[in-house]
Formats: sequence, C-alpha cells, structure tokens
Amino acid sequence: MGSSIMLGTSLIDMYAKFGCLDITEKVSDEMPKRNLICWNAMISGFAVNGNACSNAGMANEGLNLLNLMSNVYHIEPKGEHYGCIIDVLSRAGLLDEERKIVQNMPNSSVPSEEAIS
Repeated sequence: MGSSIMLGTSLIDMYAKFGCLDITEKVSDEMPKRNLICWNAMISGFAVNGNACSNAGMANEGLNLLNLMSNVYHIEPKGEHYGCIIDVLSRAGLLDEERKIVQNMPNSSVPSEEAIS
C-alpha cells in the first residue's frame, strides 16, 4: 500500500507540473488511499497552475480538496496547505473566500467581520 501511495503521489506531482490537472485529479480519484503528502501535492499542483485553475473555474475544486482532506479524511491542514489554497483563491479573485479561510485558520490573528463591526 505504501508504494501505491508513493507512486500515486509521484504521478500527481508530475501531471500537475505539466499542467494536466484533469489527469492529476483522475489519478487521485483512483487511489485507494491518500496521505498528507498526496494531498499537499494535489493542492500545490492547483496552486502552481493557479491561473489555469482560476480560468477553468477550478478554484472551487481546490476548496473542495481542502474540505475533503480535513472533513472526510480527517487530516489537519498545515500552513503549506493554507498557503496553497490562499494562493489559488487570490489568483481567482475570490477574496471573500480567501478571507474566510484565513479567519478560520488555527492561530489566525485576522479579526472576524463580527469583531470588526
């Protein structure tokens, strides 16, 4: 199983670097199990291809990946994950969503809108 995760993660990384996000997603979907490194490769791939993601409407897919990672697979996102998703959202011009992510990050010092009002 470990080599399967390593191979899948390597393929995800490779396809993402070439901008083949549809194949990247297909490889991920076909993996029976994913780990933190795999999720990081997926989110980083979307961030590296930020302009393509925002133009293709895939910024929401990046949000979906972050949600799946934490809510379905119970893997706590780290700073690198938040950095990647913030990059994708800002490139797509989704500043409200970006602000919500930043406000909900653990140890965030950005005040919520309720606190500002």
